Amino acid sequence: MEWGEGFSRTPNPWLEAMARAGCSASEVLTVAALCGRMRPEPGGGWVAGYPAAELCERLGWGERRRVQAVARLKGRGFLEPIGYAHKGRAAEYRMFPGIPYRFPAKRHEGSDPQPTGRDLKPWRLPEGERGRDP
Repeated sequence: MEWGEGFSRTPNPWLEAMARAGCSASEVLTVAALCGRMRPEPGGGWVAGYPAAELCERLGWGERRRVQAVARLKGRGFLEPIGYAHKGRAAEYRMFPGIPYRFPAKRHEGSDPQPTGRDLKPWRLPEGERGRDP
């Protein structure tokens, strides 16, 4: 990736959900790429699409690895298909339905309330064998 090509804006609640679910690096990278192209839906939520060939070229993957990562994300309920790929267009997905884009802000009690972030509690990844995706 060259300088100036943008960055991922993957929301923290989504990253936490993927960590708790034990997502692979391929799944996290797929979501990060989709987050770079997401747009808000009129009724709330977020939609994203990325052409398959472009994603494989950007990440240096074969088609099989991309298909497996997307299938696992759909199986976990993190991606919901809303459109299909055809004639060079990207498939579109509703991103993380039911999982908020932001954590609710907390406010301090007192004369000058300031918004603060969510109270993060320590958590552990599930135990198990972690390996590379094929």
